[in-house]
Amino acid sequence: MKFFLSIFFLLVSLSLYPQKQGFQYPYKTLYDEFFISFVEKNSIIHIFGYQSNLADNSKVKSFVHLLDTNGLLIDTFSLTSFSEKIVLSEFFFEKSHWTAFGTKNNDSCFCNITIRFDTLFNRISTKVLFCDTNVLYRNVQDVIKNDSSYYIVNYELRSTSFPFFSILKISDKMDSLKYFSSFPYTGIVYKGLRNKLNQDFRVFTFVYYIPTWGQAVYFDDDLNIKQIDSLPHILHQFNDAIWVSDSSFAVTGITMHADSLYYPNVYDDDMAIYIIDTNNHVQDYYFNHRYGTAESPGFGKNLILLDGYFYYSGAINRIGPPFSDTSYVILIKLDSNLNPVWKKTLGDGIKNMDISGIYPLSDGSILLLLWEYENHSDFTRDAIAIKMSPDGEIVFITPLYTSQKKQIKIFPNPASDQLHISLTASAETIEVVQLLDLQGKVVMQKELNTAATQLDIRNLPSGAYLIRGYTKTGKSFSGKVVKE
Repeated sequence: MKFFLSIFFLLVSLSLYPQKQGFQYPYKTLYDEFFISFVEKNSIIHIFGYQSNLADNSKVKSFVHLLDTNGLLIDTFSLTSFSEKIVLSEFFFEKSHWTAFGTKNNDSCFCNITIRFDTLFNRISTKVLFCDTNVLYRNVQDVIKNDSSYYIVNYELRSTSFPFFSILKISDKMDSLKYFSSFPYTGIVYKGLRNKLNQDFRVFTFVYYIPTWGQAVYFDDDLNIKQIDSLPHILHQFNDAIWVSDSSFAVTGITMHADSLYYPNVYDDDMAIYIIDTNNHVQDYYFNHRYGTAESPGFGKNLILLDGYFYYSGAINRIGPPFSDTSYVILIKLDSNLNPVWKKTLGDGIKNMDISGIYPLSDGSILLLLWEYENHSDFTRDAIAIKMSPDGEIVFITPLYTSQKKQIKIFPNPASDQLHISLTASAETIEVVQLLDLQGKVVMQKELNTAATQLDIRNLPSGAYLIRGYTKTGKSFSGKVVKE
């Protein structure tokens, strides 16, 4: 499941259990902010999320934030409205459009839905794919794509208290639907992977029972189960999975010391990585030992492989008395043999912090999406994006919320001839302003010493452009404009 969001942050030393420090942004959101997905295209960071209305948490709307490589907000688009009750979860950029998959609450049942947008996020089409009146709750966990089909993996709750998982197969034209529904106890799904060697694919889940354990379910192209394998018995909850090579993959999850299966007051869960071959035989493993700490690692899209190194992250939450609601995030870099290179702790341990995802960027750096909330009685989530170097140094920390104030005013937008640019902050003057195409090439530059300026764009080709500039005091600003 996708988890609750937040904002509050910091970087610290290289020691095994480093001192935790904090950095707080002085604002409070009116809504809950949730991160759900990430795409990097043409040097622009696209962060997709949804926003919950605190007055009525059944009302949500999805959005996308556009950031430049310095973490500056370029623009924000609302993709759905509160009244639609749609939560979008997975995004693909394909040729000249975006395809988004999610769930719609029809009041009587939760339906799978897809929405397509053009490159400027104007909605092209909306289609309900599948509804089941027996489903009390549905959430898109993953979408597996091949050349002509999508496989939508759902987490479901039904009339039983135990979860299911289901899979929809649809064509790239959004038709030719096939449906698979699992049996109870095997419903919490965190990742699906298509086999690189053939057309089979596997869905990783864990058996929701006491004790729980992970498993891999193999399907053929027509959603017939070919095989079910248990994952290593010590991996009792599953988080993430990625391919390491054509013949092996890495899975992450939570281990539990054997005594904890029989003594529930013993809190000794560990973060773990296993390297497993295609026959599910363990090749290597790593534990982040935390026996006896009364802390438990959290969930998320928390493992990437970048330039031969693994980056593995999880939220550490207190689960035993005194139930202090404290948590922080651990980020670990490991070499190809799963030997730790460094460990960083993010957060101050005072407020609840959790991780939504960790993603590789094209310049070799790392993007972390996190959120923070006060305590279990106040679930207002503040969201944050953090870019880190491969050495663990923070490049930027950007608070994100859909009501975020933009740094500059651009009008008209779209524009055909003269473009007016002015700063929203008073007592600031522009020193230089640039216009860039979506490949990052500077097509126009102007140096000045005023709070506002005009750019003549009559001779530029039609399309979208980025605006980037610097003030006299050295501050950066950015934005986006469309040339008609």
